[in-house]
Parts: sequence; C-alpha cells; structure tokens
Amino acid sequence: MSRPEKTNANAFSAAAPGPGCSSIPGPRAKHCGMPCIHCRQAGFTIVEVLVAVVVFGVGLLAIAGMQTRSIEQATFSDQMTMRANIVTHWAETLSRLPVRDETVGIDEGSSFAVTASTMFSEDTACEYGETCDWGYIVYNDKKPHSVRQRITRGYPLPNLVMVEIEAAPRGVNDETAQRRAVSTAYVRSLRWN
Repeated sequence: MSRPEKTNANAFSAAAPGPGCSSIPGPRAKHCGMPCIHCRQAGFTIVEVLVAVVVFGVGLLAIAGMQTRSIEQATFSDQMTMRANIVTHWAETLSRLPVRDETVGIDEGSSFAVTASTMFSEDTACEYGETCDWGYIVYNDKKPHSVRQRITRGYPLPNLVMVEIEAAPRGVNDETAQRRAVSTAYVRSLRWN
C-alpha cells in the first residue's frame, strides 16, 4: 500500500514560480507568504520615470542657458578688449607725433626736418572751455567699431593739450554705444616733441 503524499502550503510557490518571478527564493518570497505571481514586483513605475525625465530635462535647460550666457559674456569681453587695444594704440601713436616743425641734428653734422602734425593745429583742436565735437580717426571702414578723438588746447595750462580717444561699437543705439565705449585721455605739451 502506498502512502499518500503530504501537501505542503508552500509547494505551489516552490514548485512553479509565476511569470516574471525568479525561481531562486529571496527575502521578498519569505515575507510575502503567497505565490510569487501575486507578490509586488521590483522596478520603477511610469510616474517615477516621468518625474526623473522632467528633473533631468530641467537640469539640461539650466545648463544650456548657462552655456549661452557664457558665450555672450566671452564675446562681450573680447570686443571690449579689442576696443581697449585700439584706444591704447591710437594714444601711443598720437603721443609720438611731433607738434611743431623742428630740425633734428644727428652726429657728424647731418640733420633732417620733422614735419609738424596737423593733429594738434588750431583747425583740428578746440580751445579750453569750448564744447567741441568728436572727430573720427578711422573713416569708411567695415570694422565693428568707430574710433573718435577730441583735442582740447589750453587744458589744464596754456601750453598743454588734452587728447581724448574713444572707441565705440557700431550698429547699436546711442545709449548702448555709450555704455560699451572704451575711452582714454592724456595730456601732452605743445612746447616739446
């Protein structure tokens, strides 16, 4: 006579795991107490995935905005540096120009004449106390900036001139051009070259 087989309460879950369940028993199978097909499955829900995508998208938009702003600031800085270099170059060039005719003697008796610069003549300069307009140094070019100069005679003393040089961007309104302009000023004597 054969003995009837005993039925075990966990025989169903141990014998045949349900779809999507592992045949290797884990900590979840111990606590569940029912077949694996009815246990809560591990993974992400669609809501969790959507929240993660939204957070990731907001982060990417912030990074893209920072990158755009960084490029704008780098371009602005480059243009300001270019204008500062132009103003410095013109100031150094004007400071080397002679202000009057002079004969310069060299060793061994030779000499040559230095022609006076018209930049500091009465036609191109204004007297101290007058309101005078800027004069353009660079004419009819395609550069993105304009260079202007103003020379005031008698400032701060009768034999001195004040030279002002300004580089401003083109293609913008007057307020923006004034805000982004780079300028310098220096004083030189009309007595000595």
